[in-house]
Amino acid sequence: MTNFKFITMKKYLLFTLYIFPFLVYSQTEIFNVAGGGALPDGWVESNNDTAQPIDKSSYYLLEPHTPSDMITTSSYDLSSYSQIILSVDIKSYSSGTYNSLLIEVSTDGGTTFNEAGTTNPVTSSYVNNTVSIQNFDSGTILRLSNSGTSGRGIRLQKIVLNAYSSDPAINTTPAEISGLGFVLGKTSLFSKSFDVSGLNLENDITVTMPYGFEGSTSSDGTFSSTLNLPQTSGSVSSEIHVKMDSSIQNSGIKSDSIVLSSAATTGDLSVNLPVSGRVWRDPFVSGLTQDIFISEYCEGSGNNKYIEIYNPTSSDVDLSGYKWATTSAAIDIIGIHEVFNDFAQGASIPAGGTYILANRYITDQTILNAVDSNGEKADVYHTGDDAIALAKGTEYNYDVIDII
Repeated sequence: MTNFKFITMKKYLLFTLYIFPFLVYSQTEIFNVAGGGALPDGWVESNNDTAQPIDKSSYYLLEPHTPSDMITTSSYDLSSYSQIILSVDIKSYSSGTYNSLLIEVSTDGGTTFNEAGTTNPVTSSYVNNTVSIQNFDSGTILRLSNSGTSGRGIRLQKIVLNAYSSDPAINTTPAEISGLGFVLGKTSLFSKSFDVSGLNLENDITVTMPYGFEGSTSSDGTFSSTLNLPQTSGSVSSEIHVKMDSSIQNSGIKSDSIVLSSAATTGDLSVNLPVSGRVWRDPFVSGLTQDIFISEYCEGSGNNKYIEIYNPTSSDVDLSGYKWATTSAAIDIIGIHEVFNDFAQGASIPAGGTYILANRYITDQTILNAVDSNGEKADVYHTGDDAIALAKGTEYNYDVIDII
């Protein structure tokens, strides 16, 4: 059985003004470490106070010492960003003087470290602290340590490094559009949408649809092959609706990319968003010979549901070449199934006989007897407003023999 309902570095948009009042920043999460457990690959611990381990299962512990306990990160390429913020939750450990968390940075491969900042002194409860890292490049290493040589230890959780960029950017969500379609010769109605955001732009965004697809800024608006999204103070925020073009003349899968572009003095921006869909051959063929048909449709109480298929001919009918297809009440593509099902292996209908296709959890004994005589239990869940079709062919190329 095939279900034909297509199911569709962490990055965010941050609309807070950090340093420059007229720039909007895009945010990229470089790392996010819960605290406790194995350190990330490439990170190194220096357990200089061996009385306590650094890994305390649910948090990391940095004890004071000469030198104190340390955690050193791996090297990160931060050269393309304009601002770096380290965020960490800290809490005191044991007794004595409250110490601060010392954050140091190296840009020479770890040979030398310079102080980037210290947090507020720890307290007896977890408190979030942030430190702005001023010096960073393509090989940035951070080192975290206890600022004291005696006193209280520091517990660490939720160690997060975020990087911010003021460069022009175009972002789309989700990462692709799939599952579009229509029946050849019919009107394409089914659409899906994606969100577009632009940051620090110099010009509008042009959205270019590939052959076979159309777009609109409204689900009930005019669809076209090219859209213009005006920027306001360098920003764009819009929802785009996409559907297949009804003028396509041949069936089959269509896949390509929607191109979103914007001119900029630092180099034109261009983002490709994959899009795909299928043009279906019309399965309803007039004058088709009907050797078997749906003779009964039952929606009883609970799971007592079934359909009966009748063979009026004088010969047995092998069901291996037939399928039964279903749709739910809220169908996406009009005229096309959502679930395409095989009959049980070896299933057939004798001349003048019937075949019962019943819900697999039926309890009515009369239906059970009919299934035992000639039928099968399957995912038959119709509720009165769901279509069931008897089809002949394959799931991508078939004719509807009967439908109810």
